[in-house]
Amino acid sequence: MLQLGRDLSSRGHRVHFAVGEESDCGGVYRIKHLDNKLFSPLHKSIFFNSFPLANFNFKKVVEKVKPDIIHCHNIGTKISLGALRVAIENEIPCVVTIHDYWPICLNRSYLKQGFNYCNERSWNNCPSCKGQERLMERDRIGYAVYRMLAEFVRKGMRERQMLLQNDGLSLVAVSEYVRTKLIRFGYSPHKLSVLHNGIDIRRFHPSRVDSEKKIILFVGSSSANLSIKKGINHFVRIAEKVRKQRPDVKFVNIGGKGACTAAIKNTGRIPHEQIVDYFQQALLLCVPSLFPEPFPTVTLEAMACGIPVIAYAVGGLPEEIEDAKTGFLVEPGNIDMFVNRVILLLNDENLARCLGSEGRRRAVEYFNSDLMCAKYEQLYARIKSQK
Repeated sequence: MLQLGRDLSSRGHRVHFAVGEESDCGGVYRIKHLDNKLFSPLHKSIFFNSFPLANFNFKKVVEKVKPDIIHCHNIGTKISLGALRVAIENEIPCVVTIHDYWPICLNRSYLKQGFNYCNERSWNNCPSCKGQERLMERDRIGYAVYRMLAEFVRKGMRERQMLLQNDGLSLVAVSEYVRTKLIRFGYSPHKLSVLHNGIDIRRFHPSRVDSEKKIILFVGSSSANLSIKKGINHFVRIAEKVRKQRPDVKFVNIGGKGACTAAIKNTGRIPHEQIVDYFQQALLLCVPSLFPEPFPTVTLEAMACGIPVIAYAVGGLPEEIEDAKTGFLVEPGNIDMFVNRVILLLNDENLARCLGSEGRRRAVEYFNSDLMCAKYEQLYARIKSQK
């Protein structure tokens, strides 16, 4: 969102950001919605994921700014439903970029809450939600939590479905993977377009110093639960196996938690603008995600810096990485295969450079922010002319 805003501003557009109270980005307008432990459950129980205070405050911002276009990112935030309602009520053209489908998928919501009852690699569990049976087998408290969550999510899903089917909204999925999921949940294929995320290829670029590289990266999360889903435990096992053959290699966990081992250095949380320095010093990036990531930008940033990426073939990752051309796609959960690919690149630096060079070319050609911005401009112009 911030990257798109910067690019649109550089092209002469006037861009205003409206973000929630809990957001850590530099928003111009903070939409108050009483986000705390007392009011959040109360809001959900009464209004089913809708936040009346947020709706009221967003409407005041719209009255002040008088936007030509409202661009809403995601559909599960505290202010997103209010933004859609204001756009529809005031007949303002609205684009909705859907970065993840968890707000309309009960199983995906479990995954976000930390309940690992979702096997998204099989259509059998999606969207029929077999999690209920698993919880009933486990304990009554778990089942009670399941029933509470299920009721909130289902009501929220119905509300979002109703809003998103409005003809005044233009829906964008960030990957073919997300688009496929949304279609499975009943959205019209004709209403959904795919527009990939883009990154700043001028800021993310290969190192200009040619040196021997023996650093292998993993980008985690400040949330321990999310780091586990991103595969930090698999990264630890990969590091241990690789270091038995190559003890000279360094493994670094950027910004994450959960890697308490002598084999891995933890950087702690770092500003996003500093991550390019780590990419430029690294041999490769490991992405052993245990859940299907919709379309992670960290992979694109690494590719733009000219380093190959090894990842489990889940979610939108196969749309980013060309197997054996810009990196390697590995069978999900196959640690030995992952280790094999890491050792291959450690022993063949020419191959690593070739893959990295192709990754840079692919990032520049398909995933640069200028291209993303130009496509959104075309979309804005099209929906505005339809009004």
